[in-house]
Amino acid sequence: DKLSYYVILDRPIKITGQDAVLKDIAFVIDSTDVSLDGLTLTSTMNLGPLVTVGKSDVSISNMNISYIVKDGDSVAIDIKDVDNVNVTDSVIYVETHITEDTSSASAINVDKSSNILIDGNEFTTSFPALYASNYDWDYFMMGLNTVNPIRLRASENITFTNNKVNSTLN
Repeated sequence: DKLSYYVILDRPIKITGQDAVLKDIAFVIDSTDVSLDGLTLTSTMNLGPLVTVGKSDVSISNMNISYIVKDGDSVAIDIKDVDNVNVTDSVIYVETHITEDTSSASAINVDKSSNILIDGNEFTTSFPALYASNYDWDYFMMGLNTVNPIRLRASENITFTNNKVNSTLN
C-alpha cells in the first residue's frame, strides 16, 4: 500500500524542482550519479526515511524538508554504506513523538559511509526525551544510538561545516 508513496531512482538523473512541492513522497536513490536540487518535501505520514541514499556519487542541495510524524522511524536523509555524497544548502525539519528508542529519528543519518560533505544546511529537530534502553554495546557510545538530530556513525572523511543545528524537546 505504501509503495505508491516512493519514487525509486534506479538510473543516473538530475531532478531540479522549481517551486515543486511533493507531499507524502519519499525518494529511494538506487543509482550512482543522482542529483536532487531545489525540491520541497513535506510529510506527516510515516514513510521511513524521506530520502534514502543507497548508492554513491549523489548530490542533494537546496532542499526544503519538513517531516512531522507521530511515531515510527522518522529520518529525513538516510545515507548508508556509500561514498561521495554531498548534502548542501538545505533546510530540514524533523519532529516525532515516539515513546521508545527502538525507532530511529534524525534530520540526517550517515552510517558506514565515506567522503561525505554536509555544508551550509539548517537542521531543526523536535524529539522527545527518552531513556537509552536500546544501547549499542558494540559501538560504545554515550546516550541514545537511534534518536539523534545529526547521527554520524562508523564513517570516514565527513566534512560537517557551516551548518546550523537546533534541537528541542517536545
